Amino acid sequence: MNYYTVENVSHLADGGTNQFFTASMFLQETLLVFLNGILMQEGIDYNIEGDNSYRFHAPPRKNSRIQHIYIPVPKIAEPQTIRKRTIQFAEEDHEE
Repeated sequence: MNYYTVENVSHLADGGTNQFFTASMFLQETLLVFLNGILMQEGIDYNIEGDNSYRFHAPPRKNSRIQHIYIPVPKIAEPQTIRKRTIQFAEEDHEE
């Protein structure tokens, strides 16, 4: 089951910043970006850059309200360490 993540990045709206990052990587086509409560359109208002950031075509004004919603990429369990063992075989006596 996928759960959406909602993040508010309004504190970064300084009138000059136009690239914003999500806290986690997101699944393709799940990112929704809102500017002052209005849904922005990918390709018109912003472009996705990588799997955890997007860039507005024009920096949002200072004190703008910016939120994004997305489904994070599922976390994969950490790989388990496999203990290695060295096995030594006794040398066989070979008669020549």
